[in-house]
Amino acid sequence: MSIWKRYFYREFIVAILAFLFGIYALYILIDVMAHLKNVTDKHSTLSMWVEFYLATFSKRLDVLLPFSILLATVRTLCSLQSRGELVAMLASGISKKTLLSPFLVVSACCSLLVYANYEWALPSAIPKIVNLVETRFGKESLENEAKDLNEVMLNDGSKIIYSKYNSETKLFSNVFWIQSTDSIFHIKTLSLNSKIPTGKWVDHIARTASGALENAQSQELHEFTEMNFTLESLKNSVTPPNEQSLLQLLKQTYLYSSSCSPKGSEITATFLYKLTLPLMCLLAFIAPAPFCMRFSRSMPILMIYLIAIAALFCYGLVLQSAFSLGKSQVITPYLSIGLPWCIAAYFFGRKYNGAV
Repeated sequence: MSIWKRYFYREFIVAILAFLFGIYALYILIDVMAHLKNVTDKHSTLSMWVEFYLATFSKRLDVLLPFSILLATVRTLCSLQSRGELVAMLASGISKKTLLSPFLVVSACCSLLVYANYEWALPSAIPKIVNLVETRFGKESLENEAKDLNEVMLNDGSKIIYSKYNSETKLFSNVFWIQSTDSIFHIKTLSLNSKIPTGKWVDHIARTASGALENAQSQELHEFTEMNFTLESLKNSVTPPNEQSLLQLLKQTYLYSSSCSPKGSEITATFLYKLTLPLMCLLAFIAPAPFCMRFSRSMPILMIYLIAIAALFCYGLVLQSAFSLGKSQVITPYLSIGLPWCIAAYFFGRKYNGAV
């Protein structure tokens, strides 16, 4: 590898890391100040907070990394131009396309890093955050709050209806197991930590000879040996789409491919959103690069920073809106999420090719 390429790689990577960890350090500082009461609590430990912010870093990586690449692109290219290094490189016969190749390679690697985070780190990070917020901080997680009742179909045709499921502790809350029209169990908490599902504070509601449903028996602890389900199907049913890996979402999308249910649309929209969002790392470089390669006596660096940040923020809002439209079945997820990316690829792709 030539010396100038190593120099460009080093400058760009150092800038990305500086912005990435600098922004996240500022986020941690603001968050700690906002939750100072929890920090000073006697039950709070340093290891707990380190674990919490490591998991939060995984959760926020798909937003932090594109913005860090955007800022690093503007900073590095404008700095190289102000020092006359780009002019010297171009005068020596190196094309703009070759000069920008190290930046493109690093941006592509960052996209792969976000894909890896979606596949391996994030599915375990989100349940960790929810568990810490609820068990250590003593408050409900808005992200995992159930707005509607959820259901799981068992292999024997019976149905479990529940209000909430914690994937970290494997606990259902406020559960109704409809075994048949004549037998219903109400369970305050149902644990799946053992081979046999175990319920606490169980009421068995059975139909009497007169045809009325009455509480036949109440128990503090009961093992449900007759519950028939597979762990894989149960996991896919109770795990929210945003907590599933890309491979899991792909399998779910295939299963719901012929379904028009709201859950099928949510799974498809989530899969397409996660599949395309890492491309923001490439877009964060390709979009501002042509404007930073213009040669003039007075380059409006501040305006480039402000417009680039505002444009990326607005495009993120567009993607969020497209995801909401696809999830709610207003527009098919393939159209709502694919259209913004096609427009961005056409406009910025042409602009980048014209500049290099």
